[in-house]
Amino acid sequence: MSANTENARPWVPIPNYPTGYPNPSRKLGQAWAAVWAELSAATDWMDGVELADRTAVAAGLKPVTMISLMTRAAAAGVLDRTLVKVETGRGPRVRTHYRIPAGH
Repeated sequence: MSANTENARPWVPIPNYPTGYPNPSRKLGQAWAAVWAELSAATDWMDGVELADRTAVAAGLKPVTMISLMTRAAAAGVLDRTLVKVETGRGPRVRTHYRIPAGH
């Protein structure tokens, strides 16, 4: 992601983490901004695995890194999460879906 893309996206720090985390000038911060932008535009819950696959790869990270960050963000109250049963190529699975809390 370029600096121009990074600056166009919102930066939402996660409470109770060190100041500036995730840093918007680093890969994780850029991927977090992309997650926030997608969730901001969504009208419904978003599949965390699919969201992590898109945003992490675009920033040069492993998807598990973004899943971990979204889990932390949900635990801090920055994101809402729910479990949803989905059909995959490997059969039914339960996946975590995320959204931005109302009024945030």
